[in-house]
Amino acid sequence: MSGVGFGLATGTNVLAVAGGTVFLAGPVSDSRGPYIVGIDHGGNFATEYWHLSLIDPTIKVGVSVAQGRLLAKSGATVGGAARLHLEFRTGSPDYLTPFSAQGMSINGYRIWTYVNTSTGEGYNYEGTMTRGTTTNQKISACNARGVKTWHSKSGSTIVADVNGTGGCLTSTNSVTYFDDFSSYTPGQPPASYLLRGASGAAPMIEEVGGTGPAFRLLGFPQISNQYWDSWALKDGLTLRAPYVVTVKLNFQTSGDRGGLTIAWNDTNWDRIDIQPNIFWQNIEFRITYTGPIPSSPVVTGPGLPRGSVPMQVGTNYWLRVVAISKGPGQGKVIVYWSTDGTHFTSIVTATGLADLSGLTGMGTAGPNLPHVYFDDFQVK
Repeated sequence: MSGVGFGLATGTNVLAVAGGTVFLAGPVSDSRGPYIVGIDHGGNFATEYWHLSLIDPTIKVGVSVAQGRLLAKSGATVGGAARLHLEFRTGSPDYLTPFSAQGMSINGYRIWTYVNTSTGEGYNYEGTMTRGTTTNQKISACNARGVKTWHSKSGSTIVADVNGTGGCLTSTNSVTYFDDFSSYTPGQPPASYLLRGASGAAPMIEEVGGTGPAFRLLGFPQISNQYWDSWALKDGLTLRAPYVVTVKLNFQTSGDRGGLTIAWNDTNWDRIDIQPNIFWQNIEFRITYTGPIPSSPVVTGPGLPRGSVPMQVGTNYWLRVVAISKGPGQGKVIVYWSTDGTHFTSIVTATGLADLSGLTGMGTAGPNLPHVYFDDFQVK
């Protein structure tokens, strides 16, 4: 969980939860709007403040701010309710990756965010993001029974509400879709996914290490000496930037490549394939686009040269793709790689992409398609 939402009256003062440098301040046209402020706190960690109605005129990109400085006035979601969203991010310098800040220390205090297991509702927030004494206060708004917030000496902390009016604390788990493939029938393709590519390379649900839902994975078969492609794309999940797609993968054989696909257009199979190649030990970034939008893609990064991304058969890896767009022909994708599912490193960046909208899913490709397991497919 990378953020916390607060129901607040429009015009509530929003203060910096910790010191840092402003890296983002202005209007945005996506769901974070209408205005947003982002602060880089150092250490590859940032906070963002969404749904602002007005940004203080002194808050500009590059300005250093101290903890507690007035940033803006709270507002409302685009066409929605009055609220403020505090988002935790990582991935300097653009900070495009949602980040779970559980247990993180900042400015001498520690963040704690977790679901109330006794009620299953919202968060318990025992944050320590600004100086003050801790008081657990139950919030009755929004039917959030037993949800707690942390108050400083001068009022509510994270909402930065100097008037001390508090607000409604709600869970803001930003996961749009998650699939661990536990609900599908073994030996069959996963329902609700579109299968595309070579019919002889169709993926199936496999049980690995035991029997039952907990042992089910999505497996793509090994196919030797065939220049084939195979995809499983989540039907009905059309994405528009910004979004983040993450998957765990495990190569069972050496071969060629397997990974994530984004921006899939099912009419003409336009797409972007981001696939680790276990044979060449690198990331392959392939763009197929036949649409009318002019673009000049540029793909760079330390993960592109052969031999730059060590991989072994039978080892879990995590692939994350972050997509953001400033308009037609101005799409940007950052590819992250992890060996533990927690610490991700940026290894490929692509800019000047025509269109990042479309379906997403997983796939493999030849000439020697590897046997690959996929698990924990997640979209934010």
